[in-house]
Amino acid sequence: MDVWFTLTIHQFPAAEVKDLHNQVLQTQEELHIAGISHEGKSAEEAYAERLAQMHLEEGVIQDGPKVVSTVLQRCLLWVEIVEERSEIL
Repeated sequence: MDVWFTLTIHQFPAAEVKDLHNQVLQTQEELHIAGISHEGKSAEEAYAERLAQMHLEEGVIQDGPKVVSTVLQRCLLWVEIVEERSEIL
């Protein structure tokens, strides 16, 4: 098991992870942002892809809705990964 995920699981109680999940889903609904799908890929693979899609450049203003959508999607994937990893322990 990856050390990062082991530390993550132990640092964040299940109730806090669940609360974050609910908050992200509520924000996603309020902003009318489409849900995520990573069919055919693991949550970790999808997370890595979305992380690679984030290109932050100094002095360049990013499209706000796109940045928010990407961050929300990454949060949902992170929760999924943590929940999957906690089931392994």
